[in-house]
Amino acid sequence: MGMAASQARYIALTARKSNVEYEGQQINQSRLILANQTADLFNQMLGMQVPTAPSSTDFTKLEYSYSDGINDSVLENYYQIGDSDSEYNYVVTSYHYEKVYTGSKKLMNDPQVQAVKTDKYSYDPAKNHKELYVKALLPPTQTGNGSYIITDSNNYKHTFRPVDNNNSLDRMKINAISGTNLVADYFSYNDVADTYTYTDIQTSVQNAGVALTSFVQAGSNYTYGGQTYAPVDLNTLDVDDQQYKNMLAIYGTDFEADVAKVKAGGVAENKYYKSTTTEQYAINLDGTNGATTSDIDKVTNTQTVYNKVDTTDAAQEAELIKVYGTDYDKNDSFYKDANGNYISANEIKQSQTSLDHKDKTVLASNSKTVYFKDEDGNYAKEADLKTMIVGSKLPIDTAKYSPTFKDYTAVGNSKLTLLSQDDYKKDSTISTEIQQIIKDMKGPNGSTASAENFAKCFDAAGEYIGGIYSFEKDGVKYYTTVFDLEKSATSAYDEDSIADNGIDGQQDKLAYYHATYLNTKVSETKKALLDTDGSGRFSTVKFEDDSVVYTLNVETIIDEAAYNDAVNKYNYDQKEYDKAIADINAKTEIIQAQDRNLELRLEQLNTEQSALQNEMEAVKKVVDKHVEQGFKVFGG
Repeated sequence: MGMAASQARYIALTARKSNVEYEGQQINQSRLILANQTADLFNQMLGMQVPTAPSSTDFTKLEYSYSDGINDSVLENYYQIGDSDSEYNYVVTSYHYEKVYTGSKKLMNDPQVQAVKTDKYSYDPAKNHKELYVKALLPPTQTGNGSYIITDSNNYKHTFRPVDNNNSLDRMKINAISGTNLVADYFSYNDVADTYTYTDIQTSVQNAGVALTSFVQAGSNYTYGGQTYAPVDLNTLDVDDQQYKNMLAIYGTDFEADVAKVKAGGVAENKYYKSTTTEQYAINLDGTNGATTSDIDKVTNTQTVYNKVDTTDAAQEAELIKVYGTDYDKNDSFYKDANGNYISANEIKQSQTSLDHKDKTVLASNSKTVYFKDEDGNYAKEADLKTMIVGSKLPIDTAKYSPTFKDYTAVGNSKLTLLSQDDYKKDSTISTEIQQIIKDMKGPNGSTASAENFAKCFDAAGEYIGGIYSFEKDGVKYYTTVFDLEKSATSAYDEDSIADNGIDGQQDKLAYYHATYLNTKVSETKKALLDTDGSGRFSTVKFEDDSVVYTLNVETIIDEAAYNDAVNKYNYDQKEYDKAIADINAKTEIIQAQDRNLELRLEQLNTEQSALQNEMEAVKKVVDKHVEQGFKVFGG
């Protein structure tokens, strides 16, 4: 080997040895990191607390009980009185279980309420009225078939076609939009003349805040402004009296409540007075209820007479069809006033039931206005269409389908039975159950809406007037009200209902009720005298409101629920502990495998380094020999 080649080889071996040494240092550093990770895992294991199985003794306590001959009671809690006297030394809470008669409310999914449905539509100006912004009118007059074509501001075309007066569906919707709502209770029927008279009630304040000193008293009467005001005997008023309706229009629910109190044998909050010559009223002129002033209110009654329509007369029937359609109810009777407004006898009678007469209205339908309808079910008046110009606003209206129901027959497969007044009066079980339901619905755990629904089934004197149904389910009798049934049945026709058959689409759960004896925990807290025996346990108890000294029974009991909870927690914690140990062991095995690989590589590097060292020594000898020979040649 030449001198230059030997030197080059030696340099290469030196570089390779340096690389091997550097790689060995890196491996040692990696092994150090792995060792630290192993130490961290070991420290984690040392820091873990091994779960301890619960002992049943930790959940064992002494329970004291006694019997008063009626109930078996348990001392639930007791604490010593700080300043005990000679009579009582503890405050004791004891409990026992009693069968408490309780009314409850349940909700039935998919109730499938079955009843006779009457198609009707309702109209709410706030929701069903809007204005169409007209971009263009093509053409500005009616087309050949009498339609109006309108392009709105969104470039959407509407075609308003004339409404067929013989289409009962359109007529019902138009009647809802154009009709006038009248209070059902303001109708009176004359069976001799076969007419209905509607009495409109308008109230106004004649004199506001008149000082009571301005009224001149004469016995029980008072005089002011040329009018004599006499006390109104609330006990003689009937809800069907016009005077009752007039006073209700002025004074509202306060008056209604006062009449109910008087008829129930109580005393009214307010005292009412009426003019002896006119329909003028005043209140609390004698200072009742702390009054110092009184308004004088005037009532004006305007009557409208509705005469019966003779449907056997072709001309009268033709006019009726314009309002109610060709398929009008032949079993109903229809009446018409002088202005061409129609009413239906059945609608009045259904709305005038004593159950809800104040909440119902009757629609007086007016057939004189001509309407057009677009493809989206919006209706527009002919007068508005005729006067429309480009850029104007067209008022349009829609009607919501709001059917009414009567003659409820079943809930699913359970037959409904309407409770009669005789049923309620003669069957004490029924009346007792219903009264308990009402009581608990008014309570803190009850339902205000349910209590109100039941209240509508009774008059001011508390007499049952109808509206409660019963049915059997799984051999148990339940109750519900006509208002709960109506709510569920009506929900089938909401916009978001999922079916259109009226049965499967009922979205609102049916509220139904039941009364029964429930095992209820009854707790009492009283002062007591607790005596102990020689072992330190209580032996007798005497309560502050009882002269009897009761012997206490004592037994050791285990709180099974708490102990089972503790066992479950221990089992859970043990599984968590075992999983954590397993995770640490798995991570440690991975680290150990990595360390073994590094150790094997380090051994390979050590072997390689030894080989390089030997080769470097051999090459160095060759170089040294060449140097020595060179010196001999040149040294002579």
